[in-house]
Amino acid sequence: MSIPEVRPATADDLAGVVASSAALFAEDAGQRDRFRNPDWPAAHGEKWCAELLADPDAQVFVAVADGEIVGHLVGIYAPPSAMWLVARAELMSMFVRETSRGRGVGGRLVDAFAEWAKQRGAVRLHVTAYAARLRARFDSGGRPSAHTQHGAVGVARAQTLRSTWSKYSRRLRGSLSVRGRLGSWPVTGW
Repeated sequence: MSIPEVRPATADDLAGVVASSAALFAEDAGQRDRFRNPDWPAAHGEKWCAELLADPDAQVFVAVADGEIVGHLVGIYAPPSAMWLVARAELMSMFVRETSRGRGVGGRLVDAFAEWAKQRGAVRLHVTAYAARLRARFDSGGRPSAHTQHGAVGVARAQTLRSTWSKYSRRLRGSLSVRGRLGSWPVTGW
């Protein structure tokens, strides 16, 4: 398999983005969250992805290898508001096929998202890392380090987010939230 190219998605990528989103949903909803409907992508995935591709405040990135989408990232931009005094961007969804994991694809997707957010004027980045048993701690440098009890998938995602996110913490203010069974809580400190 060739090294995946990371690029903004186009309307021609809709079917691949839907499939990648459905795979993420099956992994998270099917295995980690009994309160999510694993059938949601079949009923709503195509419409949701098409709306994202058309939304000027959303950016979908895809990782493509050998003509196939092997991963995606969805980012949303929000301008300053009465509540938020600065522009910000949130990483809403990210998935890399198991066969492409461990090759830096997730990190390159996050790099593309952070660069897009910076070009849009975001000064704050947000991500919510979802996993039923994900716990976060801080390393000696004050950056979040995470591990999980449900297997390597969560560990790889947490490590990708942690290492990539720390690169942007010096230039853009970042926040990482961990979502568990009882809600979300921020992981800050870098």
